Amino acid sequence: MTLTFCIAICCAVLFGAAGFWIHWSIGVLLLCSYALAAFGIPLIFGSAAQKTGIARRKAVGDLSATVLENVRGADEIIQYDLEGVRKARMNEKTEELLVLEDEQKKQTVAASSASLAIVTLSMLFMLFLGLYLYRHDQIGAQSFFASLVLQSSTFGPFLALANLSTGLSSTLGAARRVLTLFDEEVTVRENEKGACPESSAMAVENLAFAYDDQAILESLSLSFPEGKITGIEGRSGCGQSTLLRLLMRFFDPQAGTARLGDEKLKDVQTDFLRTKQSVVLQESVLFTDTLRNNLLAAKPDATDKEIRRACKKASIDTFIDSLDQGLDTMLAESGSSLSSGEKQRRAEKKRAFEARVVQEMIALYYKKYPNPHEEKELLEYAVVRISKCPFMETKIFCSQCQVHCYRNERRKQIRQVMRYSGPRMLLHHPVMALRHLYYDNQNRIEKPLFLLIGFVGLFLCVLGAILPVLPSFPFALMAAFGFGRSSEKLHDRFVASRLYQDNAKDWVEHRAMRPQAKKRVLMTISLVLLCSWLMLFHLPWVQWILVAVWIGHVLYFRFGIRTLED
Repeated sequence: MTLTFCIAICCAVLFGAAGFWIHWSIGVLLLCSYALAAFGIPLIFGSAAQKTGIARRKAVGDLSATVLENVRGADEIIQYDLEGVRKARMNEKTEELLVLEDEQKKQTVAASSASLAIVTLSMLFMLFLGLYLYRHDQIGAQSFFASLVLQSSTFGPFLALANLSTGLSSTLGAARRVLTLFDEEVTVRENEKGACPESSAMAVENLAFAYDDQAILESLSLSFPEGKITGIEGRSGCGQSTLLRLLMRFFDPQAGTARLGDEKLKDVQTDFLRTKQSVVLQESVLFTDTLRNNLLAAKPDATDKEIRRACKKASIDTFIDSLDQGLDTMLAESGSSLSSGEKQRRAEKKRAFEARVVQEMIALYYKKYPNPHEEKELLEYAVVRISKCPFMETKIFCSQCQVHCYRNERRKQIRQVMRYSGPRMLLHHPVMALRHLYYDNQNRIEKPLFLLIGFVGLFLCVLGAILPVLPSFPFALMAAFGFGRSSEKLHDRFVASRLYQDNAKDWVEHRAMRPQAKKRVLMTISLVLLCSWLMLFHLPWVQWILVAVWIGHVLYFRFGIRTLED
Protein backbone atom coordinates (compact mmCIF):
# COMPACT_ATOMS: atom_id res chain seq x y z
CA MET A 1 0.00 0.00 0.00
CA THR A 2 2.84 2.40 0.87
CA LEU A 3 4.61 1.63 -2.43
CA THR A 4 1.39 2.22 -4.38
CA PHE A 5 0.94 5.59 -2.65
CA CYS A 6 4.56 6.60 -3.30
CA ILE A 7 4.33 5.61 -6.97
CA ALA A 8 1.11 7.63 -7.34
CA ILE A 9 2.74 10.71 -5.73
CA CYS A 10 5.86 10.45 -7.94
CA CYS A 11 3.74 10.04 -11.09
CA ALA A 12 1.53 12.99 -10.09
CA VAL A 13 4.60 15.23 -9.67
CA LEU A 14 6.16 14.03 -12.95
CA PHE A 15 3.04 14.20 -15.11
CA GLY A 16 1.82 17.40 -13.42
CA ALA A 17 5.15 19.10 -14.17
CA ALA A 18 4.86 18.02 -17.81
CA GLY A 19 1.34 19.47 -17.92
CA PHE A 20 2.43 22.80 -16.40
CA TRP A 21 5.26 22.93 -18.94
CA ILE A 22 2.68 22.78 -21.71
CA HIS A 23 0.24 25.24 -20.06
CA TRP A 24 -0.69 26.00 -16.47
CA SER A 25 -4.36 25.14 -17.02
CA ILE A 26 -3.47 21.71 -18.40
CA GLY A 27 -1.31 21.00 -15.34
CA VAL A 28 -4.14 22.04 -13.02
CA LEU A 29 -6.62 19.80 -14.86
CA LEU A 30 -4.23 16.85 -14.70
CA LEU A 31 -3.64 17.23 -10.97
CA CYS A 32 -7.35 17.71 -10.27
CA SER A 33 -8.29 14.60 -12.24
CA TYR A 34 -5.56 12.58 -10.49
CA ALA A 35 -6.71 13.77 -7.07
CA LEU A 36 -10.35 13.03 -7.90
CA ALA A 37 -9.49 9.51 -9.07
CA ALA A 38 -7.09 8.68 -6.20
CA PHE A 39 -8.94 10.26 -3.27
CA GLY A 40 -12.50 10.93 -4.43
CA ILE A 41 -13.35 7.27 -4.97
CA PRO A 42 -12.09 6.16 -1.51
CA LEU A 43 -13.94 9.03 0.17
CA ILE A 44 -17.20 8.08 -1.52
CA PHE A 45 -17.01 4.28 -1.31
CA GLY A 46 -14.33 3.56 1.31
CA SER A 47 -16.44 3.76 4.49
CA ALA A 48 -19.26 1.59 3.15
CA ALA A 49 -16.78 -0.91 1.68
CA GLN A 50 -14.97 -1.22 5.02
CA LYS A 51 -18.22 -1.87 6.91
CA THR A 52 -19.30 -4.47 4.36
CA GLY A 53 -15.86 -6.12 4.47
CA ILE A 54 -15.97 -6.42 8.26
CA ALA A 55 -19.51 -7.80 8.17
CA ARG A 56 -18.56 -10.25 5.40
CA ARG A 57 -15.55 -11.60 7.30
CA LYS A 58 -17.76 -12.09 10.35
CA ALA A 59 -20.33 -13.93 8.21
CA VAL A 60 -17.58 -16.14 6.75
CA GLY A 61 -16.39 -16.98 10.26
CA ASP A 62 -19.93 -17.76 11.44
CA LEU A 63 -20.62 -19.99 8.43
CA SER A 64 -17.28 -21.82 8.85
CA ALA A 65 -18.03 -22.39 12.53
CA THR A 66 -21.49 -23.74 11.65
CA VAL A 67 -20.02 -26.10 9.03
CA LEU A 68 -17.44 -27.44 11.49
CA GLU A 69 -20.11 -27.87 14.16
CA ASN A 70 -22.25 -29.88 11.74
CA VAL A 71 -19.35 -32.06 10.57
CA ARG A 72 -17.92 -32.77 14.01
CA GLY A 73 -21.32 -33.23 15.61
CA ALA A 74 -22.85 -35.30 12.79
CA ASP A 75 -23.44 -38.31 15.04
CA GLU A 76 -25.27 -36.24 17.67
CA ILE A 77 -27.31 -34.44 15.01
CA ILE A 78 -28.51 -37.76 13.58
CA GLN A 79 -29.06 -39.26 17.04
CA TYR A 80 -31.31 -36.41 18.21
CA ASP A 81 -32.99 -35.88 14.81
CA LEU A 82 -31.72 -32.29 14.45
CA GLU A 83 -31.07 -32.36 10.68
CA GLY A 84 -33.82 -29.83 9.96
CA VAL A 85 -32.65 -27.41 12.63
CA ARG A 86 -29.00 -27.55 11.54
CA LYS A 87 -29.96 -27.26 7.85
CA ALA A 88 -32.07 -24.19 8.61
CA ARG A 89 -29.13 -22.63 10.47
CA MET A 90 -26.79 -23.42 7.57
CA ASN A 91 -29.22 -21.84 5.09
CA GLU A 92 -29.56 -18.79 7.31
CA LYS A 93 -25.79 -18.27 7.59
CA THR A 94 -25.30 -18.95 3.86
CA GLU A 95 -28.00 -16.43 2.92
CA GLU A 96 -26.41 -13.80 5.16
CA LEU A 97 -23.05 -14.35 3.49
CA LEU A 98 -24.53 -14.28 -0.03
CA VAL A 99 -26.29 -10.98 0.69
CA LEU A 100 -23.03 -9.43 1.94
CA GLU A 101 -21.07 -10.80 -1.03
CA ASP A 102 -23.61 -9.30 -3.43
CA GLU A 103 -23.35 -5.98 -1.60
CA GLN A 104 -19.54 -6.09 -1.80
CA LYS A 105 -19.65 -6.89 -5.53
CA LYS A 106 -22.06 -4.00 -6.11
CA GLN A 107 -19.73 -1.65 -4.26
CA THR A 108 -16.75 -2.86 -6.30
CA VAL A 109 -18.65 -2.43 -9.56
CA ALA A 110 -19.86 1.01 -8.49
CA ALA A 111 -16.31 2.11 -7.61
CA SER A 112 -14.96 0.78 -10.93
CA SER A 113 -17.75 2.51 -12.85
CA ALA A 114 -17.04 5.76 -11.03
CA SER A 115 -13.33 5.43 -11.85
CA LEU A 116 -14.12 4.86 -15.53
CA ALA A 117 -16.48 7.83 -15.52
CA ILE A 118 -13.77 10.06 -14.01
CA VAL A 119 -11.27 8.95 -16.65
CA THR A 120 -13.75 9.52 -19.49
CA LEU A 121 -14.87 12.93 -18.23
CA SER A 122 -11.26 14.01 -17.67
CA MET A 123 -10.38 13.09 -21.25
CA LEU A 124 -13.38 15.07 -22.53
CA PHE A 125 -12.43 18.11 -20.43
CA MET A 126 -8.85 17.86 -21.66
CA LEU A 127 -10.08 17.62 -25.27
CA PHE A 128 -12.23 20.75 -24.93
CA LEU A 129 -9.55 22.64 -22.99
CA GLY A 130 -6.88 21.72 -25.56
CA LEU A 131 -9.10 22.80 -28.45
CA TYR A 132 -9.83 26.08 -26.69
CA LEU A 133 -6.15 26.82 -26.05
CA TYR A 134 -5.22 25.77 -29.59
CA ARG A 135 -7.85 28.05 -31.18
CA HIS A 136 -6.57 30.97 -29.13
CA ASP A 137 -2.95 30.26 -30.14
CA GLN A 138 -1.85 29.54 -26.58
CA ILE A 139 -0.52 26.06 -27.45
CA GLY A 140 0.53 24.43 -30.69
CA ALA A 141 -0.65 21.22 -32.35
CA GLN A 142 2.19 19.23 -30.81
CA SER A 143 1.35 20.45 -27.32
CA PHE A 144 -2.37 19.75 -27.88
CA PHE A 145 -1.58 16.19 -28.91
CA ALA A 146 0.81 15.78 -25.96
CA SER A 147 -1.87 16.92 -23.47
CA LEU A 148 -4.29 14.30 -24.79
CA VAL A 149 -1.65 11.58 -24.42
CA LEU A 150 -0.89 12.74 -20.88
CA GLN A 151 -4.54 12.70 -19.86
CA SER A 152 -5.43 9.34 -21.42
CA SER A 153 -2.37 7.23 -20.61
CA THR A 154 -1.33 8.15 -17.07
CA PHE A 155 -4.23 7.11 -14.82
CA GLY A 156 -2.90 3.63 -13.91
CA PRO A 157 -1.16 4.41 -10.57
CA PHE A 158 -4.04 6.59 -9.37
CA LEU A 159 -6.73 4.03 -10.21
CA ALA A 160 -4.64 1.40 -8.39
CA LEU A 161 -4.60 3.67 -5.34
CA ALA A 162 -8.36 4.26 -5.61
CA ASN A 163 -9.11 0.52 -5.84
CA LEU A 164 -7.45 -0.06 -2.48
CA SER A 165 -10.57 1.27 -0.73
CA THR A 166 -12.72 -1.60 -2.02
CA GLY A 167 -10.01 -4.19 -2.70
CA LEU A 168 -8.71 -4.14 0.88
CA SER A 169 -12.12 -4.13 2.58
CA SER A 170 -12.13 -7.89 3.20
CA THR A 171 -8.47 -7.82 4.26
CA LEU A 172 -9.12 -5.05 6.77
CA GLY A 173 -12.15 -6.94 8.06
CA ALA A 174 -10.06 -10.07 8.56
CA ALA A 175 -7.31 -8.04 10.26
CA ARG A 176 -9.81 -6.54 12.67
CA ARG A 177 -11.09 -10.01 13.59
CA VAL A 178 -7.52 -11.13 14.26
CA LEU A 179 -6.78 -8.05 16.36
CA THR A 180 -9.80 -8.76 18.55
CA LEU A 181 -8.11 -12.03 19.53
CA PHE A 182 -5.09 -10.10 20.80
CA ASP A 183 -7.39 -7.80 22.77
CA GLU A 184 -9.04 -10.67 24.65
CA GLU A 185 -8.04 -10.97 28.27
CA VAL A 186 -6.27 -14.15 29.42
CA THR A 187 -8.47 -15.95 31.94
CA VAL A 188 -5.70 -18.16 33.35
CA ARG A 189 -2.11 -16.91 33.31
CA GLU A 190 0.69 -19.46 33.27
CA ASN A 191 2.98 -19.63 36.29
CA GLU A 192 6.58 -19.71 35.06
CA LYS A 193 8.39 -19.61 38.42
CA GLY A 194 6.08 -21.55 40.71
CA ALA A 195 6.63 -24.49 43.03
CA CYS A 196 7.39 -28.07 41.93
CA PRO A 197 5.93 -30.33 44.67
CA GLU A 198 7.27 -33.87 45.00
CA SER A 199 3.90 -35.49 45.68
CA SER A 200 1.51 -36.20 42.77
CA ALA A 201 -1.58 -36.52 44.97
CA MET A 202 -4.35 -34.04 44.20
CA ALA A 203 -7.32 -32.73 46.18
CA VAL A 204 -10.10 -30.16 45.94
CA GLU A 205 -11.69 -28.41 48.92
CA ASN A 206 -15.07 -26.60 48.89
CA LEU A 207 -14.72 -26.19 45.13
CA ALA A 208 -17.32 -24.09 43.27
CA PHE A 209 -17.59 -23.13 39.60
CA ALA A 210 -20.31 -21.74 37.32
CA TYR A 211 -20.71 -20.88 33.64
CA ASP A 212 -22.30 -17.42 33.63
CA ASP A 213 -25.25 -17.82 36.04
CA GLN A 214 -25.46 -21.63 35.82
CA ALA A 215 -23.78 -23.28 38.81
CA ILE A 216 -21.99 -26.54 37.89
CA LEU A 217 -20.00 -27.40 41.04
CA GLU A 218 -20.80 -26.28 44.58
CA SER A 219 -18.88 -27.05 47.82
CA LEU A 220 -17.13 -30.06 46.27
CA SER A 221 -14.36 -31.77 48.27
CA LEU A 222 -12.50 -34.79 46.87
CA SER A 223 -9.05 -36.35 47.16
CA PHE A 224 -7.06 -38.26 44.53
CA PRO A 225 -4.32 -40.27 46.29
CA GLU A 226 -1.05 -40.92 44.50
CA GLY A 227 -0.75 -44.37 42.92
CA LYS A 228 -4.50 -45.17 43.01
CA ILE A 229 -7.30 -45.12 40.44
CA THR A 230 -10.27 -42.89 41.23
CA GLY A 231 -13.47 -43.03 39.19
CA ILE A 232 -16.08 -40.26 39.02
CA GLU A 233 -19.57 -41.08 37.78
CA GLY A 234 -22.78 -39.12 37.41
CA ARG A 235 -25.41 -38.01 34.97
CA SER A 236 -24.49 -36.02 31.88
CA GLY A 237 -23.87 -32.37 32.70
CA CYS A 238 -23.19 -32.80 36.41
CA GLY A 239 -19.64 -31.44 36.11
CA GLN A 240 -17.17 -34.28 35.45
CA SER A 241 -15.55 -32.49 32.47
CA THR A 242 -15.54 -29.20 34.38
CA LEU A 243 -13.76 -30.85 37.33
CA LEU A 244 -11.17 -32.29 34.92
CA ARG A 245 -10.50 -28.82 33.46
CA LEU A 246 -10.12 -27.36 36.94
CA LEU A 247 -7.66 -30.10 37.96
CA MET A 248 -5.60 -29.37 34.83
CA ARG A 249 -5.93 -25.62 35.54
CA PHE A 250 -7.61 -24.74 32.28
CA PHE A 251 -9.83 -22.64 34.59
CA ASP A 252 -9.31 -21.30 38.09
CA PRO A 253 -12.05 -22.14 40.64
CA GLN A 254 -14.38 -19.30 41.60
CA ALA A 255 -14.42 -20.54 45.19
CA GLY A 256 -12.45 -23.14 47.13
CA THR A 257 -9.02 -24.53 46.23
CA ALA A 258 -7.44 -27.25 44.10
CA ARG A 259 -4.07 -28.65 45.19
CA LEU A 260 -1.15 -30.69 43.86
CA GLY A 261 0.62 -32.09 46.87
CA ASP A 262 0.61 -29.31 49.43
CA GLU A 263 0.60 -26.46 46.88
CA LYS A 264 -2.36 -24.67 45.32
CA LEU A 265 -2.53 -25.27 41.60
CA LYS A 266 -2.16 -21.58 40.78
CA ASP A 267 1.15 -21.61 42.75
CA VAL A 268 2.53 -24.62 40.84
CA GLN A 269 4.78 -24.06 37.83
CA THR A 270 2.62 -24.65 34.75
CA ASP A 271 5.22 -26.62 32.78
CA PHE A 272 5.79 -28.89 35.77
CA LEU A 273 2.04 -29.47 36.14
CA ARG A 274 1.80 -30.50 32.47
CA THR A 275 4.54 -33.11 32.93
CA LYS A 276 2.57 -34.65 35.81
CA GLN A 277 -0.72 -34.95 33.89
CA SER A 278 -2.02 -36.72 30.80
CA VAL A 279 -5.51 -36.61 29.33
CA VAL A 280 -7.39 -38.74 26.81
CA LEU A 281 -10.43 -36.88 25.48
CA GLN A 282 -13.50 -38.35 23.79
CA GLU A 283 -12.53 -36.68 20.52
CA SER A 284 -9.01 -36.55 19.08
CA VAL A 285 -7.78 -33.34 17.48
CA LEU A 286 -5.52 -33.65 14.43
CA PHE A 287 -3.61 -30.71 13.01
CA THR A 288 -2.81 -30.21 9.33
CA ASP A 289 0.74 -31.47 9.61
CA THR A 290 2.71 -34.71 9.55
CA LEU A 291 1.82 -37.60 11.84
CA ARG A 292 5.19 -37.16 13.56
CA ASN A 293 4.57 -33.50 14.40
CA ASN A 294 1.09 -34.32 15.74
CA LEU A 295 2.67 -36.83 18.13
CA LEU A 296 5.43 -34.38 19.10
CA ALA A 297 2.81 -31.90 20.33
CA ALA A 298 2.75 -33.81 23.63
CA LYS A 299 6.55 -33.92 23.97
CA PRO A 300 8.47 -31.74 21.48
CA ASP A 301 11.88 -33.21 22.38
CA ALA A 302 10.86 -36.87 22.07
CA THR A 303 13.21 -39.13 20.10
CA ASP A 304 12.11 -41.51 17.34
CA LYS A 305 12.56 -44.40 19.77
CA GLU A 306 10.19 -42.77 22.26
CA ILE A 307 7.65 -42.04 19.51
CA ARG A 308 7.77 -45.69 18.39
CA ARG A 309 7.31 -46.88 21.96
CA ALA A 310 4.26 -44.61 22.41
CA CYS A 311 2.76 -45.79 19.10
CA LYS A 312 3.23 -49.43 20.15
CA LYS A 313 1.47 -48.79 23.47
CA ALA A 314 -1.42 -47.18 21.56
CA SER A 315 -1.50 -50.17 19.12
CA ILE A 316 -1.09 -47.94 16.06
CA ASP A 317 2.47 -48.98 15.16
CA THR A 318 1.25 -51.56 12.59
CA PHE A 319 -1.03 -49.00 10.97
CA ILE A 320 1.80 -46.42 10.73
CA ASP A 321 4.13 -49.01 9.17
CA SER A 322 1.51 -49.69 6.50
CA LEU A 323 1.62 -46.05 5.34
CA ASP A 324 3.92 -45.22 2.42
CA GLN A 325 5.53 -42.28 4.25
CA GLY A 326 5.16 -43.64 7.77
CA LEU A 327 5.45 -40.95 10.43
CA ASP A 328 5.98 -38.32 7.73
CA THR A 329 2.46 -38.86 6.30
CA MET A 330 0.52 -35.58 6.04
CA LEU A 331 -2.77 -35.39 7.94
CA ALA A 332 -5.69 -33.05 7.13
CA GLU A 333 -8.14 -31.51 9.55
CA SER A 334 -11.67 -32.87 9.15
CA GLY A 335 -13.99 -30.69 7.15
CA SER A 336 -11.21 -28.64 5.52
CA SER A 337 -12.35 -29.35 1.95
CA LEU A 338 -16.07 -28.55 2.27
CA SER A 339 -17.41 -26.26 -0.40
CA SER A 340 -20.81 -25.83 -1.97
CA GLY A 341 -19.35 -24.49 -5.20
CA GLU A 342 -20.10 -21.45 -7.32
CA LYS A 343 -22.69 -23.29 -9.44
CA GLN A 344 -24.71 -24.31 -6.41
CA ARG A 345 -24.66 -20.73 -5.07
CA ARG A 346 -25.99 -19.43 -8.37
CA ALA A 347 -28.69 -22.10 -8.39
CA GLU A 348 -29.78 -21.25 -4.85
CA LYS A 349 -29.89 -17.55 -5.68
CA LYS A 350 -32.00 -18.29 -8.73
CA ARG A 351 -34.25 -20.57 -6.67
CA ALA A 352 -34.87 -17.81 -4.12
CA PHE A 353 -35.65 -15.28 -6.87
CA GLU A 354 -38.16 -17.60 -8.56
CA ALA A 355 -39.86 -18.21 -5.21
CA ARG A 356 -40.27 -14.44 -4.74
CA VAL A 357 -41.70 -14.03 -8.25
CA VAL A 358 -44.24 -16.82 -7.71
CA GLN A 359 -45.18 -15.36 -4.32
CA GLU A 360 -45.89 -11.93 -5.82
CA MET A 361 -47.87 -13.40 -8.75
CA ILE A 362 -50.04 -15.46 -6.40
CA ALA A 363 -50.62 -12.40 -4.19
CA LEU A 364 -51.75 -10.36 -7.24
CA TYR A 365 -54.15 -13.07 -8.39
CA TYR A 366 -55.83 -13.61 -5.03
CA LYS A 367 -56.07 -9.89 -4.43
CA LYS A 368 -58.47 -9.89 -7.38
CA TYR A 369 -60.10 -13.23 -6.50
CA PRO A 370 -59.87 -13.53 -2.68
CA ASN A 371 -59.59 -17.05 -1.27
CA PRO A 372 -57.16 -17.08 1.70
CA HIS A 373 -57.24 -20.83 2.24
CA GLU A 374 -56.56 -21.68 -1.41
CA GLU A 375 -53.91 -18.93 -1.65
CA LYS A 376 -52.01 -20.31 1.34
CA GLU A 377 -52.14 -23.90 0.07
CA LEU A 378 -51.02 -22.97 -3.46
CA LEU A 379 -48.16 -20.79 -2.19
CA GLU A 380 -46.87 -23.48 0.18
CA TYR A 381 -47.10 -26.09 -2.59
CA ALA A 382 -45.28 -23.89 -5.14
CA VAL A 383 -42.47 -23.01 -2.69
CA VAL A 384 -41.95 -26.70 -1.85
CA ARG A 385 -41.78 -27.64 -5.56
CA ILE A 386 -39.26 -24.84 -6.23
CA SER A 387 -37.11 -25.82 -3.22
CA LYS A 388 -36.94 -29.44 -4.43
CA CYS A 389 -36.42 -28.73 -8.14
CA PRO A 390 -33.32 -30.69 -9.30
CA PHE A 391 -32.98 -28.70 -12.56
CA MET A 392 -32.68 -25.21 -11.07
CA GLU A 393 -29.03 -24.87 -12.11
CA THR A 394 -29.69 -25.47 -15.81
CA LYS A 395 -33.34 -24.71 -16.56
CA ILE A 396 -34.77 -21.27 -17.26
CA PHE A 397 -38.15 -21.11 -15.45
CA CYS A 398 -41.03 -23.44 -14.61
CA SER A 399 -43.01 -22.30 -17.65
CA GLN A 400 -40.30 -23.74 -19.93
CA CYS A 401 -39.55 -26.89 -17.90
CA GLN A 402 -40.08 -30.21 -19.70
CA VAL A 403 -40.84 -32.22 -16.53
CA HIS A 404 -43.83 -30.35 -14.94
CA CYS A 405 -43.68 -31.76 -11.41
CA TYR A 406 -46.97 -30.07 -10.35
CA ARG A 407 -50.06 -32.23 -9.86
CA ASN A 408 -52.77 -31.66 -12.49
CA GLU A 409 -55.03 -29.68 -10.18
CA ARG A 410 -52.20 -27.46 -8.94
CA ARG A 411 -50.88 -27.03 -12.47
CA LYS A 412 -54.22 -25.63 -13.60
CA GLN A 413 -54.28 -23.23 -10.65
CA ILE A 414 -50.75 -21.94 -11.22
CA ARG A 415 -51.42 -21.45 -14.95
CA GLN A 416 -54.47 -19.31 -14.13
CA VAL A 417 -52.33 -17.28 -11.76
CA MET A 418 -49.62 -16.76 -14.40
CA ARG A 419 -52.05 -15.77 -17.14
CA TYR A 420 -53.64 -13.13 -14.93
CA SER A 421 -50.60 -11.86 -12.99
CA GLY A 422 -47.95 -12.09 -15.73
CA PRO A 423 -48.85 -8.85 -17.63
CA ARG A 424 -49.71 -7.03 -14.39
CA MET A 425 -46.28 -7.69 -12.88
CA LEU A 426 -44.89 -4.96 -15.16
CA LEU A 427 -47.13 -2.43 -13.38
CA HIS A 428 -46.85 -3.63 -9.79
CA HIS A 429 -43.27 -5.00 -9.76
CA PRO A 430 -41.50 -3.67 -12.88
CA VAL A 431 -37.92 -4.40 -11.74
CA MET A 432 -38.73 -7.99 -10.81
CA ALA A 433 -40.65 -8.48 -14.07
CA LEU A 434 -37.79 -7.15 -16.19
CA ARG A 435 -35.33 -9.41 -14.36
CA HIS A 436 -37.66 -12.32 -15.04
CA LEU A 437 -37.81 -11.43 -18.74
CA TYR A 438 -34.03 -11.11 -18.86
CA TYR A 439 -33.50 -14.53 -17.28
CA ASP A 440 -36.20 -15.97 -19.55
CA ASN A 441 -34.30 -14.80 -22.65
CA GLN A 442 -30.81 -14.81 -21.18
CA ASN A 443 -29.39 -17.52 -23.41
CA ARG A 444 -30.68 -15.82 -26.58
CA ILE A 445 -29.43 -12.33 -25.59
CA GLU A 446 -26.08 -12.91 -23.89
CA LYS A 447 -24.15 -14.64 -26.65
CA PRO A 448 -24.57 -11.98 -29.41
CA LEU A 449 -24.25 -9.17 -26.85
CA PHE A 450 -20.92 -10.40 -25.50
CA LEU A 451 -19.69 -11.20 -29.00
CA LEU A 452 -20.37 -7.57 -29.93
CA ILE A 453 -18.51 -6.39 -26.82
CA GLY A 454 -15.58 -8.64 -27.75
CA PHE A 455 -15.29 -7.33 -31.30
CA VAL A 456 -15.64 -3.69 -30.18
CA GLY A 457 -12.91 -4.24 -27.59
CA LEU A 458 -10.67 -5.93 -30.15
CA PHE A 459 -11.14 -3.05 -32.63
CA LEU A 460 -10.35 -0.42 -29.99
CA CYS A 461 -7.36 -2.46 -28.78
CA VAL A 462 -5.87 -2.57 -32.30
CA LEU A 463 -6.63 1.12 -32.73
CA GLY A 464 -4.96 1.87 -29.39
CA ALA A 465 -1.81 0.04 -30.51
CA ILE A 466 -1.58 2.46 -33.46
CA LEU A 467 -2.73 5.67 -31.79
CA PRO A 468 -1.09 6.40 -28.41
CA VAL A 469 -4.07 8.58 -27.44
CA LEU A 470 -6.08 5.40 -26.83
CA PRO A 471 -4.81 3.00 -24.13
CA SER A 472 -4.90 -0.52 -25.60
CA PHE A 473 -4.65 -2.66 -22.45
CA PRO A 474 -8.16 -1.94 -21.02
CA PHE A 475 -9.73 -2.69 -24.40
CA ALA A 476 -7.74 -5.95 -24.63
CA LEU A 477 -9.29 -6.97 -21.31
CA MET A 478 -12.68 -5.90 -22.61
CA ALA A 479 -12.23 -8.10 -25.71
CA ALA A 480 -11.13 -11.10 -23.64
CA PHE A 481 -14.10 -10.63 -21.30
CA GLY A 482 -16.59 -10.34 -24.18
CA PHE A 483 -15.33 -13.36 -26.12
CA GLY A 484 -15.01 -15.43 -22.93
CA ARG A 485 -18.59 -14.73 -21.81
CA SER A 486 -20.01 -15.34 -25.28
CA SER A 487 -19.01 -19.01 -25.32
CA GLU A 488 -18.28 -21.45 -22.48
CA LYS A 489 -16.05 -23.54 -24.76
CA LEU A 490 -14.05 -20.47 -25.77
CA HIS A 491 -13.80 -19.44 -22.11
CA ASP A 492 -12.60 -22.91 -21.08
CA ARG A 493 -10.06 -22.97 -23.91
CA PHE A 494 -8.75 -19.55 -22.94
CA VAL A 495 -8.47 -20.51 -19.24
CA ALA A 496 -6.62 -23.70 -20.21
CA SER A 497 -4.29 -21.90 -22.64
CA ARG A 498 -0.64 -21.15 -21.90
CA LEU A 499 -1.37 -17.44 -22.41
CA TYR A 500 -3.77 -17.40 -19.45
CA GLN A 501 -1.92 -19.92 -17.27
CA ASP A 502 1.46 -18.19 -17.63
CA ASN A 503 0.38 -14.56 -17.54
CA ALA A 504 -3.08 -13.95 -16.06
CA LYS A 505 -3.98 -16.82 -13.69
CA ASP A 506 -1.91 -15.57 -10.74
CA TRP A 507 -3.27 -12.05 -11.17
CA VAL A 508 -6.90 -13.26 -11.27
CA GLU A 509 -6.54 -15.59 -8.28
CA HIS A 510 -4.00 -13.80 -6.06
CA ARG A 511 -3.70 -10.24 -7.42
CA ALA A 512 0.01 -10.95 -7.95
CA MET A 513 2.31 -12.03 -10.79
CA ARG A 514 5.38 -14.19 -11.19
CA PRO A 515 8.64 -12.56 -12.36
CA GLN A 516 8.50 -14.11 -15.86
CA ALA A 517 4.88 -13.01 -16.34
CA LYS A 518 5.79 -9.46 -15.27
CA LYS A 519 8.62 -9.42 -17.80
CA ARG A 520 6.39 -10.66 -20.64
CA VAL A 521 3.58 -8.18 -19.96
CA LEU A 522 6.00 -5.29 -19.47
CA MET A 523 7.81 -6.23 -22.69
CA THR A 524 4.50 -6.16 -24.59
CA ILE A 525 3.70 -2.71 -23.19
CA SER A 526 7.20 -1.55 -24.03
CA LEU A 527 6.89 -2.72 -27.65
CA VAL A 528 3.56 -0.88 -28.07
CA LEU A 529 5.02 2.32 -26.62
CA LEU A 530 8.17 1.93 -28.71
CA CYS A 531 6.11 1.67 -31.92
CA SER A 532 4.22 4.81 -30.93
CA TRP A 533 7.50 6.56 -30.07
CA LEU A 534 8.99 5.74 -33.49
CA MET A 535 5.85 6.86 -35.34
CA LEU A 536 5.93 10.23 -33.54
CA PHE A 537 9.57 11.10 -34.24
CA HIS A 538 8.54 14.58 -35.43
CA LEU A 539 6.81 15.29 -32.06
CA PRO A 540 9.59 15.27 -29.41
CA TRP A 541 7.18 16.46 -26.72
CA VAL A 542 5.03 13.40 -27.18
CA GLN A 543 8.09 11.14 -27.25
CA TRP A 544 9.19 12.43 -23.83
CA ILE A 545 5.69 11.88 -22.47
CA LEU A 546 5.72 8.29 -23.78
CA VAL A 547 9.06 7.76 -22.04
CA ALA A 548 7.51 9.05 -18.79
CA VAL A 549 4.53 6.71 -19.26
CA TRP A 550 6.91 3.78 -19.80
CA ILE A 551 8.86 4.66 -16.64
CA GLY A 552 5.57 4.83 -14.70
CA HIS A 553 4.62 1.34 -15.92
CA VAL A 554 8.02 -0.06 -14.97
CA LEU A 555 7.78 1.38 -11.44
CA TYR A 556 4.22 0.15 -11.05
CA PHE A 557 5.08 -3.39 -12.17
CA ARG A 558 8.17 -3.42 -9.97
CA PHE A 559 6.72 -2.03 -6.75
CA GLY A 560 2.93 -1.82 -7.15
CA ILE A 561 2.24 -5.48 -8.06
CA ARG A 562 3.16 -8.21 -5.59
CA THR A 563 5.65 -10.78 -6.92
CA LEU A 564 5.11 -14.51 -6.45
CA GLU A 565 8.05 -16.88 -6.23
CA ASP A 566 8.54 -19.30 -9.13
